[in-house]
Amino acid sequence: MAKGLAQLDAHIARVESLPRVLVSAAPEVAEVVEAELLRQISAGTDPEGRAWKAREDGGRPLATAGKALAVVAIGTRVFARLRGHIARHHLGTARGRVERQILPGKELPKAMSKAVGEVLLEHAANHMGGRHG
Repeated sequence: MAKGLAQLDAHIARVESLPRVLVSAAPEVAEVVEAELLRQISAGTDPEGRAWKAREDGGRPLATAGKALAVVAIGTRVFARLRGHIARHHLGTARGRVERQILPGKELPKAMSKAVGEVLLEHAANHMGGRHG
């Protein structure tokens, strides 16, 4: 019985320390968020998969947007930022006032949410002593 109680205490300790898993998972979450944003930029779509408005000259819109993207993890948070004229296109304040959304709004798109969830599930499962999947 003492062994069983010790195992239960160890399990409870792992559950209580789960918030630290978020900190350790954050850099990997940032990587999958960045990969998903770069995939979306490459496809020329907004976070929900809708194609950006075409350029008047027929060229590919925001072809260099990936270079203006920075994604970092700080603590348990992941921040994504756009720099330069690409940020103005995202906001719809560039010349022509055409908005081509790059970063998600209030909610994560399904594909990004799924990728983030998989990372967090893997980290949590490893922390709890089991393997995911």
